[in-house]
Amino acid sequence: MLKQLGEANAREAGHLRTIVGLQLDHPNHFTLIEVWIKRAAFEMHEAAKPTRDFRTKLAAMIGALYDSRLYEMIE
Repeated sequence: MLKQLGEANAREAGHLRTIVGLQLDHPNHFTLIEVWIKRAAFEMHEAAKPTRDFRTKLAAMIGALYDSRLYEMIE
């Protein structure tokens, strides 16, 4: 699912990078970092079908709420 989301992200306008980190001692725990060129591209991504499908499938597997945080790069 993570690979599919990364591949779908790469096809979206404004996508810069997707990084998936798996926790070494708990391979079912992961961190997903997505980098978008601007907020509008991120918002379009949030509404895209692959993103919604990923979250729907993930919801059935997770034991905690989906944690989404927005950050801005400091240059």
